[in-house]
Amino acid sequence: MRNSLLVRLHPLEKHLIPVVQEAGCTPIIDATTADVTALPSGVWLRTRPGRPTPGDGPVILAEVGSPVPGRDTWLETTVPRETPAGFTGIVLRGQYAGGLHGNESALTLLNRCDNAQKVILVDNLTPQDVAVAMTAGAVGVILD
Repeated sequence: MRNSLLVRLHPLEKHLIPVVQEAGCTPIIDATTADVTALPSGVWLRTRPGRPTPGDGPVILAEVGSPVPGRDTWLETTVPRETPAGFTGIVLRGQYAGGLHGNESALTLLNRCDNAQKVILVDNLTPQDVAVAMTAGAVGVILD
């Protein structure tokens, strides 16, 4: 993972990829509800199992499925769980994440994860919370 702040963008916002990268963050194109035909090299993709996976960057699966062959694949979840075989890590959605979310803050959920596990958080985190998350073992935070 290049850096710890990731920014989720709708496919119609692909023109913002360079802006996100210039800010020192990693762009994620969310193709869970819209088709994406091409992505610049290294851009992350959020999708659902069975949907196209253009590009060559990491993939976040928004539902349980199989990892994408040849790509770092992360499983999105609302509860702490072991990283399934073949996955790079989990994306843990806390109670203040938009859409599907957990019942507790992502920071509380992170404390229930294995310390050796790679975890990215999604929640309404302040800059201070991001620092706490990184100290507590998160490898990234998605700005949603």
